[in-house]
Amino acid sequence: TITVEEAQQQEPSVSVNFTDQTVPNGTEEVTVDSANFTRADGSAGDYVVVVHVVNATEFDRGIDNSISAPVGASEKLPNGAESITVDLNSSAAFEDGDALDTLSENVTLRAMLHTTANDSAFGTRLGNAIDGIEPGDETDDANITVTPASPLDGPAGEFDADADGDISITELGDAGTAFAQGDLTIAELGAVGQEFAS
Repeated sequence: TITVEEAQQQEPSVSVNFTDQTVPNGTEEVTVDSANFTRADGSAGDYVVVVHVVNATEFDRGIDNSISAPVGASEKLPNGAESITVDLNSSAAFEDGDALDTLSENVTLRAMLHTTANDSAFGTRLGNAIDGIEPGDETDDANITVTPASPLDGPAGEFDADADGDISITELGDAGTAFAQGDLTIAELGAVGQEFAS
């Protein structure tokens, strides 16, 4: 007797890891930690990471409104990409009036993997395009905390970590450390020190 074993069809696999992050006011990009897309045949799949704003309203008249239209997208990526930069200001890829170009207040964003496309920045979300991937498997949410802008200008504003318009002894110490590490000139350190003394 000859036994023929049937080859088991593998399922495609997909993952995305988008962790909470704190960014300065006016930031135009976020970082997605990692993403992966492997096809059912085991080959690496190309994809684009697309970012949406998570909305408070989830469903309206049967339509899922839990996310905004896309507000940013990565470049075309290979399987197993890490530290993925998503530009929120790539407006050319999206409709006019895209909801977000710079981060100025706290927001929850959703990273979603999409197929690649030849004639646009990205194609359909993987959960709708690839059999074996359920919508939701290819997404992850992150809370983005935006630090307020300091009213101080120049180096003093950079070291005013709590944006209260005053340089504390701790913030002056941070500037001193930056100077010792060669990241700040003596004139810049002096500007921070002058603001501390005022």
